[in-house]
Amino acid sequence: TISGTFDINGVIPDNATITLSQKQVGDGAVGQVFASGIPVSDGDSWSYKEAVSGKSYIIKAEVVVGSDVIATSNPLGVTAPAGEEVITINLPAEAKNLPCGLNPSFQKA
Repeated sequence: TISGTFDINGVIPDNATITLSQKQVGDGAVGQVFASGIPVSDGDSWSYKEAVSGKSYIIKAEVVVGSDVIATSNPLGVTAPAGEEVITINLPAEAKNLPCGLNPSFQKA
């Protein structure tokens, strides 16, 4: 098993989920999804229970809203078994909604 937590930076959009994929180091194939539909929450845990002891993997997380990938983690290289692995995801900053009547371009004369 390989496990750890998510370090989420930025504003989490409504209905965002995380998809996790893995591929063995040296395997030229595209990564295989091993978990999807995970709610985006800073500090939550994740695990890849099918990891084979002694094998090295590259794990990647994508944040998805609808059918769009809005953020991707850096690849995490790790050899099974492993714990306390942190996947960092930097979400794009979103403008906060201003209270009605406030104009962000208003400047005091």
